[in-house]
Amino acid sequence: MTFTVWLESTGLSTWLRSSTSLWAFPFVLSLHTFGMAILAGLNSALALRLLGVAPRVPIKPLAALFPIMWGGFSLSAASGLLLFIAAATMKAPQVLFWIKLGLVACGMVNLHFLRRAVFPAAASPIATPGRVKALAIASLVVWTATITAGRFMAYP
Repeated sequence: MTFTVWLESTGLSTWLRSSTSLWAFPFVLSLHTFGMAILAGLNSALALRLLGVAPRVPIKPLAALFPIMWGGFSLSAASGLLLFIAAATMKAPQVLFWIKLGLVACGMVNLHFLRRAVFPAAASPIATPGRVKALAIASLVVWTATITAGRFMAYP
């Protein structure tokens, strides 16, 4: 028995997949969507501001968005794990699933570098405006691709 077959035969997987309760698959999927909306939405707002949209909005207070984005990531990752458990044998062989995970990793690495570039620990910025704009554009592209890959996974 492979790991994915075993995983999918657990009680949790069976409940998530087969239960008629709204607390099962529909709730977990909603949490996943909500977590991604927090992460990608706030990330997009920051990226757009860094690209010159809404120039009267001060950048410094946007540093407070990072813990919220990490919370969205945590919610999305935890619920994504549950969604994987519910359909491991179908998702694990999908190339699109692995592309999505790779894009999420790229997005989180980009988020780390974006934070360091815009809100450095040192008093002076370590990144050029061109690098900040490149990171902001990369952020918009990666999270759009991640969401698109996730949506396409629903249609095998």
